[in-house]
Amino acid sequence: MDADGDLDIVANTDDRHFWFYENTGTSSAASFVLRTAKPEPIAGLPMSDFWGFALGDIDSDGDLDLVTARRAGQFLLKRNPTGDPLPPPISAWEATSSANPFAGLDVGTHATPSFGDWDGDGDPDLVAGFRLGLIGELYGSENTGNARNPRFASLVSMVDAHLEQWVTAPALGDLDHDGDLDVVSGEPDGRFFYSRNDGDAKPSCP
Repeated sequence: MDADGDLDIVANTDDRHFWFYENTGTSSAASFVLRTAKPEPIAGLPMSDFWGFALGDIDSDGDLDLVTARRAGQFLLKRNPTGDPLPPPISAWEATSSANPFAGLDVGTHATPSFGDWDGDGDPDLVAGFRLGLIGELYGSENTGNARNPRFASLVSMVDAHLEQWVTAPALGDLDHDGDLDVVSGEPDGRFFYSRNDGDAKPSCP
C-alpha cells in the first residue's frame, strides 16, 4: 500500500471501518503496525452499501485497482488511472459502472472478493465468499478477457462442501507448494478453513 516493496494489510470490519497495518519490517521478516483507522488510499470510500473489498492489479497496468462488493452481492471495479504503484486518494479512482467487467455477477449477500490466477492463464480470476442462507459458500469466476481488459464469466462453485459459517472471507495462495492456488477462508468466530486445490482448478474442502 505504501510502495516500499513489502506487503501491508488493509482490513474492513462489520462496523464499517478500515484498519491499515503498515509493514515496518521487510518482505521476509514482516512487522505490522496499526497506523490509522482510514488510510489515505481509501479514505472517503462510501461504506453504507458494501460489505467487502479487494485490492489488486485487475487490468495489469502496474498499479492497484479497487473492487468493492455490495451487501446485495454485486461487484464494482474502480480503476486506478495514475499508473503509480502508490494508490491515489479515493477521489481519483475511476468508477466503471458503465463498463463493469463484473456485470451480471451476483453471489447473493455479504460477498467478499479475492483474486488470483487459479486457472493458470496469466490473468486474475475471482474467488468470492458469500452467505447462502445460514451457510458460507465459495464461488469462482474465470477471467475470460485479457490482461488489460478483464471480463468475468458466470459463477461456479469452488468447493465440494458447504462451509460451516454464514460469512466467509477468502484469500488465495499456494499453501501446499504444488504449483496451484489454494484457498484459506476466515470465519466470523475467528476460525480458518483450508480448501486445497486438487489440480483441476476446483479446490476441495478436506
